[in-house]
Amino acid sequence: MSDYRRIWVEAIKANQRMVIERFDGTAEFERLLAKHPNDGMLFLERGEAFEYLKLLDEAEADYTQAEGCLTSPHWKEVARVALRRVRKTRTQSPSTRHVFSGNQQWDAFHRMHGLARVPHDIRKRAVPAIARIAAEPDSAAVDLRWCVEVVVGELEHRFGQGRSSKDLWQRIEDLRHLSTVPNTVVSQMDEVRRFGKQGAHPQGSVPPSDWVTGLAAFIGVFEWADKSLWHDRQSSPAT
Repeated sequence: MSDYRRIWVEAIKANQRMVIERFDGTAEFERLLAKHPNDGMLFLERGEAFEYLKLLDEAEADYTQAEGCLTSPHWKEVARVALRRVRKTRTQSPSTRHVFSGNQQWDAFHRMHGLARVPHDIRKRAVPAIARIAAEPDSAAVDLRWCVEVVVGELEHRFGQGRSSKDLWQRIEDLRHLSTVPNTVVSQMDEVRRFGKQGAHPQGSVPPSDWVTGLAAFIGVFEWADKSLWHDRQSSPAT
């Protein structure tokens, strides 16, 4: 793993820690920034945590710092999207659940960061996959499919089904018989499965329309899982 990727994974973990326990997570970011004071991804990830906690001044400051530190035009634009979103949030009703930028990729990136109960092993694979999905849709599709397969396995374990030798399509279909899993979510799982299969066996590449559909389905699955599958995991109050 490159230093860049390793630091980012640590930042994703610190982000989750911060939204679960603000002060512990803040201390973790301070430790990381003491070692890597000019790493823009640390500011970007901490900004996401501040935004989740509705600490908009702190989020805006970190996103501004991220834009200044990041050297890639790609990531500078991500920081700018985040800044525009924070400024738009200030004009919205406090009860507004999501503020959207209009960019489907980066809205999904932001929403994934807001799912505080999703296990770190999934987040550290899903967040980078979403970040590169427009440029590398095939490999991103494979990673998102893996994340959904983890959810399927967790459901099988919880409901005593055990992991069978069936392929993922049949395992997903079997979940339709569980009253606790809505049919809409099962259909979204299957959409991501098909998206991932296309990514693993591309004939050319995944068309943009397919990654938009697959990504929307992926976020739907994990918004449900965050609320219903991992509901017993501790989450941070937005105060």
